[in-house]
Amino acid sequence: NDLTDTNTVQSETGKIETARRFVVANSEYFTKTSNDSLSIASINISYTFTSWIQIAANTGLKTIVMKRSGTSTGSGLEYGLRVDSATPTLYWGLGGGFDSLSTGTTLSINTWYFIVFGYDADTDKFFYSINGAAKTYSGSTVTTQVVAGTNPFQIGATSNGAENHDGLIDEVGFWKRL
Repeated sequence: NDLTDTNTVQSETGKIETARRFVVANSEYFTKTSNDSLSIASINISYTFTSWIQIAANTGLKTIVMKRSGTSTGSGLEYGLRVDSATPTLYWGLGGGFDSLSTGTTLSINTWYFIVFGYDADTDKFFYSINGAAKTYSGSTVTTQVVAGTNPFQIGATSNGAENHDGLIDEVGFWKRL
């Protein structure tokens, strides 16, 4: 899955070799057209995302990874991780709306964090971990999660260049398993 670089995201020393520096004022992000390897085809499929991140500011909405078209409420959202102000939040679509799980953790600027998030189909729970501290959440709306949409996959912003990350993202991983 080679990603398309929008507005020339710069490289710099990362947590593991090279990271990408996203500057909110430049509307920089990576995108990939939807395909089977990036879509969740069923609520019976577990998935896990991982990434090292740093934030450069503790204000605004900063997309880490998202599969969504547009920015209106529930607009084609399948899954995503965004930092709302300084709090990482996991999102998943529910057709015309969305549900979310706030980590409740406030991130410090210019500090590396290892974030893991995903969904365990066997237990019907969403989960996340920040620097090894794990939490789980079970919502009553999981059975209506949006799956297998045609939305683009993005790192660093949504597909229309909104909710731009401001800081570093390094080593994004995605697996359809725990």
